[in-house]
Amino acid sequence: MTSSLNKYAFINAKLHARLSKNIPVGLMDEMIKAKSLLEAIEHLKGTPFDTITTVYAETGDLLSAEKEFLQKEIFLFTELIQYVDEATGETIRALALRYEINNLKNCIRLFFDRTLRGRDISLQISYLIHNKIVNEYSCDRIIHAESAEELIESLRDTPYHPIVKSTAAEMVEAASVFPIETALDRFYYDHLHERINTCLSGKDKAIAAKIFNLDVDVENLGRMVRFKNFYKMEADQAFRAIIPHGIVHANIDRFKRMYENEELSGILDALLERSDAPVKTFFDSNAHDRHAKLLFIEKIAEQILLHEAHKILYGPPFTIGIILAYFILKQDEIKRMMTILNAKNYNYQPERISGLL
Repeated sequence: MTSSLNKYAFINAKLHARLSKNIPVGLMDEMIKAKSLLEAIEHLKGTPFDTITTVYAETGDLLSAEKEFLQKEIFLFTELIQYVDEATGETIRALALRYEINNLKNCIRLFFDRTLRGRDISLQISYLIHNKIVNEYSCDRIIHAESAEELIESLRDTPYHPIVKSTAAEMVEAASVFPIETALDRFYYDHLHERINTCLSGKDKAIAAKIFNLDVDVENLGRMVRFKNFYKMEADQAFRAIIPHGIVHANIDRFKRMYENEELSGILDALLERSDAPVKTFFDSNAHDRHAKLLFIEKIAEQILLHEAHKILYGPPFTIGIILAYFILKQDEIKRMMTILNAKNYNYQPERISGLL
């Protein structure tokens, strides 16, 4: 107990203070109802998203504002490493790879567009994050590589080198970054799973494992929605790209049937077995089309993950749970905020914006 107190007391107070400043639902509603993007952004003054207000006022560029804000959030998260022991720090680094891999995927997309599609990417380069997050790699070397071989070489001495090396040829043959992106996502979850099992023990390990599996559930169910409705994939192809953890992987035959036949039987029960989240009332029995059913299941998984993250905040205070809850809740807040702002940028009506959240 003493060691846990010493390890997490400061972090607990620090992160609770940050989370207390999260954007309230009422303010998000005001932003949704705002008559313009500028009016929506004005609501962010004096909040943790104030960086967006400042940068947008200077540049008029929402993507630049989003980048600067995200860089600030990445720093605030990775700086936690200095306050914890090495084992907990390794888990934080593994979580921070999500930011790094998302940025790397953006780099590879620009390489793909420039080299293989012959497109002009000059206006998009400035939106990349060039600062080191966890591992050192050069965005410029990646996007200016002249071939798949040069792309592979640009990532030498990083954990991503063998991943890109094994999937680059498939990317060229398929004329798609999908093989590389899928492999990078799988690396993120496999690496985080390994760090949780290696670096943590006792209550910390149990809490982290539960949140990890719920997070994988959200990712896998989101993939099912995209694969079915946007890529029109057959089940066998789609499920080869499923992250091999969580409830979808554990019940793969059942989820394949749902994917193929839009059959919800048993899926809700399988999800709700993992949580006491009050989400059964969200079920829409009139959701007949396959997109609505898959999207509904994905939203249920998201609600369960957020419910468990909030439970951690009011549970035992001196565990790694506070770090995981902060990571999950802050990402959800950023996702919602940027969805609202981007929707405002495209002049979406309030009802449509609310439906996206």
